[in-house]
Amino acid sequence: MSGAAVSMLAFALYLCAGGLLLLLAPHRLCALLSMAAPQGPWIRITGMLFLILAFYCWRAAMEDDARFVRWSVYTRPSTIVFLGWFVAAGWIEPVVLLFGALDLMATAWTVIAVHGGCRRRRVGARQPKAA
Repeated sequence: MSGAAVSMLAFALYLCAGGLLLLLAPHRLCALLSMAAPQGPWIRITGMLFLILAFYCWRAAMEDDARFVRWSVYTRPSTIVFLGWFVAAGWIEPVVLLFGALDLMATAWTVIAVHGGCRRRRVGARQPKAA
């Protein structure tokens, strides 16, 4: 498994844990974060979507799907942008920005791993073949 796939697997596990918490224990999670208890089904729907996304990330990691991993680094940083907007609008508590920061760090790990893998392939391609 490549370094990029390992980072994607870690991100999948993070999404799975978050999804399960949002789906099964949203009130406890919000209390832990000193947030108001959620109203309606939306937080659980969000948990469901986290779990679906976690599955995609897990499969990409297991299959070492470099294209999916590269595509993910274009969208994953948008989380902090949206969370910042939601905080600025007063829709969510600022503590949620911690999750955006975690997403950014996880994305940075993936980017570094992707570029490291590309560099290793280029260096290996330039090596003369043994006779």
